[in-house]
Amino acid sequence: MKQRIFRRAARRWPRRHPRQARFVTYDTARAVKLLFVSDGTDEPLHAIVKQLAADGKQVEAWGYLPGKQPLPDDGLQRFTRRDLTPWGRPRSRVLQQMNEHEADLLIDLTTADTLPLLYAALTARAAMKVGSRTTHPGLYDFVLQPTSDGAAASGGRVRYLFDQIIFYLKNIRTSD
Repeated sequence: MKQRIFRRAARRWPRRHPRQARFVTYDTARAVKLLFVSDGTDEPLHAIVKQLAADGKQVEAWGYLPGKQPLPDDGLQRFTRRDLTPWGRPRSRVLQQMNEHEADLLIDLTTADTLPLLYAALTARAAMKVGSRTTHPGLYDFVLQPTSDGAAASGGRVRYLFDQIIFYLKNIRTSD
């Protein structure tokens, strides 16, 4: 039922909220927004944020913490089940906080469908959206299908997916 509600919202959102999608290379991106599923520690995310900041990018990282553990205070923004509507959508105050700043590049680092983060990706204000899922066509401007030989651990998968996305964004050339 929740998935059906999301599919309906995904069909309606672009008509009601049109956006100018454009291809953004890694070099031209100034602001990057990351979406991730949080495990509470998120060690790979800290390294990713440091790498992006070292490359001169403004980084905003938003994670969904599905468990009941307390929210850590480590500079990464997170939301929990308490911040969701009964249909699995983040409450409007959370979406407003997420979309306060427009990003050049949205990178969804989730490797499985997580309904709250699908809503976050759908409603995100970003010139280009990058993700790894293909179950919801039209959600991302650039979809990467990582091979199964990526790292097996959860943190390893996130790092592997990030490295693959950055590799392609750095190597794809446009005529803009």
